[in-house]
Amino acid sequence: VVVKLDKLTASENANSNNNVDGSPAGGTNLTLYVCENDDGVGLVDLKAVLAPADAGPEAYGKTRFKVDGEDSTPPNGVFSATGTAQITLKSKNGNRRFTVTAWYDCDNDKALGAEKTLAVDIVLVKLESLTVTDSASGKSQTDSAPGGPNPTLYLCHAPGGVEVNLSASFLPADYDRSKILWKVDGTAASGNFGGGTTATLVPHTTRFTAKAGIDCNGNGDLGDDEIKREVDVVVLTVELVFPRYIGEGD
Repeated sequence: VVVKLDKLTASENANSNNNVDGSPAGGTNLTLYVCENDDGVGLVDLKAVLAPADAGPEAYGKTRFKVDGEDSTPPNGVFSATGTAQITLKSKNGNRRFTVTAWYDCDNDKALGAEKTLAVDIVLVKLESLTVTDSASGKSQTDSAPGGPNPTLYLCHAPGGVEVNLSASFLPADYDRSKILWKVDGTAASGNFGGGTTATLVPHTTRFTAKAGIDCNGNGDLGDDEIKREVDVVVLTVELVFPRYIGEGD
């Protein structure tokens, strides 16, 4: 029976809809963008499919993978009896780019030789911070740490609403800005950092939350599981109350 690696799929563990298939040697690898979680790592699930379809556990036990790029745990390994494996990626020495190569170990030497391969590139993406700035005063607030209460920006009411600008920092710096999404709860404003980043906070609402995250599944919408940074904005309205003297007998 001639066995071959027919398919390799790499999926983000936190979002299985975010996945790419492996490319043969000599082709152009597809890239999987994985969001770095609050623990500073990205979890990737690997799935190998062998041909013929009835290839059993013994064949999958001879299907291997290796990861180029620092830092991966494990750096190499064997797929399970059902063709699955998981790797944990962590940025080291500034590296956020990895390549996973898989092959069926025909000669059983536990090393990659002349075997045919499938490979995917993986980029570990991190949203470092979200900053909200009042367009009029320049006053700003930044969220740069996951968890805990949101930082709050207090602004004064203005006729017609308060205009704020959003900015973000992320790694790697050459990552596509259009895939960093934002929205402001309390308004209909939303977008990406490759386009407009201005929102108007209308007077009849006083509390807003600016949110940002990475569009890892590529659907163009900022899902709750993609939000990484949040800043609360409170618009204060000052009301003057004039004291009235009430004389004796009034």
